Amino acid sequence: MTMQPEQLKDLRKSARLTIAEMAEAIGMSLDSVGRMERGVPGYPIEARTQLAVQTVAAHRIACWNDPGEREGDIPLEEAQIIWADAEDNIVPPVAVRSIDRQHRGDERYANSNGACCAGWKEAGGLGRLIRLFALVQDMTLSAKLDPRAVHDALIVIPEYRSIMPSDPALGLQRDEYL
Repeated sequence: MTMQPEQLKDLRKSARLTIAEMAEAIGMSLDSVGRMERGVPGYPIEARTQLAVQTVAAHRIACWNDPGEREGDIPLEEAQIIWADAEDNIVPPVAVRSIDRQHRGDERYANSNGACCAGWKEAGGLGRLIRLFALVQDMTLSAKLDPRAVHDALIVIPEYRSIMPSDPALGLQRDEYL
């Protein structure tokens, strides 16, 4: 569903960000974000903008509602995400490993991203989170991996887990994901 202007504004406000702060966080101009919030014709909220806004807001909100660390967690900064092509029938199709510079990953998996890639650490926490969600989109839409398998693998990443929805009105509790 396409994000509506009032949803963009509400999400930005719930993250306690000004228009300028949101614009900087998602790499857009202040004027563009302001026009999108006001619904100015010619300034649609594209899917990638919606994803970036949702990720930024979720990250900010998660800072106030940290679900805590658990044994076996792999911090996003150290997470190497590896996955197989859908037709390879490898179980599990997606895995998360703590990066080890001596061993780049499990050779059964044809693809990897995350801490094994240049620029990952330099991207900063929010930048890595945005990259992670772009990767999730790529794995589920392009590589056609089962979204539940992707989710089940990524749940060991505290930053990913921290932005899972918790909405009693919808019957969603963060602990259901653990």
